[in-house]
Amino acid sequence: MGRPFVTIVVVLVASMTSMVDAAVLDGSCDATDVCTVANSECSTICICASGYTKQGAACKADIGTACSATTDCDTVTNAATICDTTATTSVCKVALPQETCVTNADCTAPNNECKTTKCVCVTGYTQEGTTCKAVIGTACSATTDCDTVTNVATICDTTATPSVCKVGDGGICTGNQCVENAACDTTCSCNTDYNANSEKLCMKDGASGVTASLIILVASFLTTLM
Repeated sequence: MGRPFVTIVVVLVASMTSMVDAAVLDGSCDATDVCTVANSECSTICICASGYTKQGAACKADIGTACSATTDCDTVTNAATICDTTATTSVCKVALPQETCVTNADCTAPNNECKTTKCVCVTGYTQEGTTCKAVIGTACSATTDCDTVTNVATICDTTATPSVCKVGDGGICTGNQCVENAACDTTCSCNTDYNANSEKLCMKDGASGVTASLIILVASFLTTLM
């Protein structure tokens, strides 16, 4: 009876040790369900799942990953990271320069306001890093004012009055998102007699303009002959 009992004890101890190793990050595993740390998965050893970073013994949400509170976020890689609970889906983001507020006057960064005690971007703007960038359809002075993360083809259309953030020639679009003198058909393309310049704005074709001028001149000359 003694030898079988010892064998059983050894097996149990080995199993328990394996389970403890697998339950923590960097512990060996053969399936994700043995990795008990929240937001971890098995890849020979227990590691943090995509969208999460190992901080100590926990997996913390990266910027752009859903959260419930700032304690869910990775605040080591970037100490300014918070859980933005004002978003439609709460997500880890870099806090605006002034995180907490009582009135709009407390939010000193451009284009942000106080909402539920936090500084957030006003309507027509979206947070990009620590600044509020103009979305498509919002007024701008230069492309640097526009949100070029949501759509990399977004530019400041200075041919419009007033200048506004729009999708440049060749960019993916919907509806009336394109710059002046362009049409959307999945992508923006300049209208007939217009060509895209280096900034992806659609400008009047110089050759077409010259041709039109010549036609007018010839017509005027013929009129004098008659």
